[in-house]
Order: sequence, then structure tokens, then C-alpha cells
Amino acid sequence: MIASQNRHGAIVKPLVTGGANMEAMNKHGLTSLMIASEDGHETVVKALIESGANVNAIDRDGWASLFYASGSGCEMVVKVLIENGADVDVRNRCGSTPLSWASQHGHEAVVKVLIAAGADINARNKNGFTPLLWALVNRREVVVKLLVNHGALVNDGAGVSLGTD
Repeated sequence: MIASQNRHGAIVKPLVTGGANMEAMNKHGLTSLMIASEDGHETVVKALIESGANVNAIDRDGWASLFYASGSGCEMVVKVLIENGADVDVRNRCGSTPLSWASQHGHEAVVKVLIAAGADINARNKNGFTPLLWALVNRREVVVKLLVNHGALVNDGAGVSLGTD
């Protein structure tokens, strides 16, 4: 864990060879890959994946590494995770997806990567929020335009209307 937090990608492999548990969680339920993903440590993320870290492991709240990278705006880490099999439509306990999280935080580049990787642009969480609605509520104008231009439903039939009739 300490190697992940402190950008020590070069020592990840020797630690794993020495028996370090790749899926060990800290007191908050996060794995080394989740920590490195959230912090944007691309070199460490690659080293952990090469050493066998599970890109789809989830924490206690159902969050995978892709959520952490997406919410932090770590475009290159998002790409690495997707290239190594991360589920772009993984859902947390609330039913939200990494695209929702990136949209909520206004991370345009990450939103583009997730859309290009086939993320469900109209995925609805348990409260009915879609990535577009998250972007609207948080006033992420550039992301709103991006989502609409890529086919996000503006009148989604669930009682949510953007007033564009």
C-alpha cells in the first residue's frame, strides 16, 4: 500500500515476488490499485496490473479502481484500466457508473474515453440519475454538451426533462 501511495512503481514487482498480497485492503477497504488509480499514478497502476492486481476488484461500497480514476480525472489511468479489462459499466451500491462519476466532476477527457470504450451513456442509478443529469446538477456545461452530442437522452421518459421539447 505504501508503495502505491508514494509512487514507487519500481518496487511493486519485488514486493509481489516477496509475497505481498495484491488484493489486501486498507482500513478504508481500498486496494493498492484503487489508491494508485485515484492518485493518478500511472506507472504504479501499470506495475500493479502487470503483477496480477484485479482491475475489477471492488471496495466495501462497490467502487472499483475505474471509479477512483474517473472521479479524479486521471485520463491515462482510466485508459490503462480499460485496456486491461476494467468493466466500464461497473456499478457501485447506489447504481452509479464511472461515467456518472466523471460527468459529475466535469472530467471531459475521461468522459470521452469512457464513451469511446462503450460506457452506457444513459445508465441510471437507483435514484434515476444519469450521467447527463449529474453533469447538469453540477453545472458541467462542457460535459453536458459532450453527452448530448453522443446521444444522451434529454427527455428520458422517467419524468426527467431538460426542457428541450
